[in-house]
Amino acid sequence: MNLLKQFAKRMRQERRAQGKTWYGMAAETGIHATTLATVEKDARDLRLSNYVKICEALNLNPGDTLNEVNK
Repeated sequence: MNLLKQFAKRMRQERRAQGKTWYGMAAETGIHATTLATVEKDARDLRLSNYVKICEALNLNPGDTLNEVNK
C-alpha cells in the first residue's frame, strides 16, 4: 500500500472517530472540503503544508503519522 493511500485511510479513521465532517475540517484547516474528500478517497496528491494542517486538526503528530504509515 502506498504512503498516500495509507495516510488517506488513517485520516478517514481519525476524522470519523472524532466525529468531524469534511466541512468541519475545512473550517479548521482552511482546506476546501472537496479537496479533503478527494485526499481521503486517495484520489489526489497532498501538499506537505496541507498534510501538516490535517494532522493538526486531527491532533496527530505529522512525524509520528509518517512513521506509522511507513511500517
